Amino acid sequence: MNVLSPAILGLLLASAALSLGAAGPAPCQQAEPHRAAVYVRECLRVSPATHPPCNAHNPCAVITAEIRRGCALLGEGIRPRFCAARMRETSPPHDPLPQGEGGL
Repeated sequence: MNVLSPAILGLLLASAALSLGAAGPAPCQQAEPHRAAVYVRECLRVSPATHPPCNAHNPCAVITAEIRRGCALLGEGIRPRFCAARMRETSPPHDPLPQGEGGL
């Protein structure tokens, strides 16, 4: 008789729970379709990362945070114009909360 070890059973249960659990923020291309391409283009232009999160499948908040980070690393004289607007943003553009997570 084949019996699953507790470790394998735990991994299977954790995987199932993750796939059935609440999803994270929506991909930028769904949450902000009119801005996703702009964010991706800006992100790719300023991100110093070797594998930047500049992908429309990521939440907009992740992409805009990388834009702000990249802009902050650039000197004042070489920052693209869009950096001024992105760096003024104190919080990422609204990513709607998944339904049922409205807060307190």
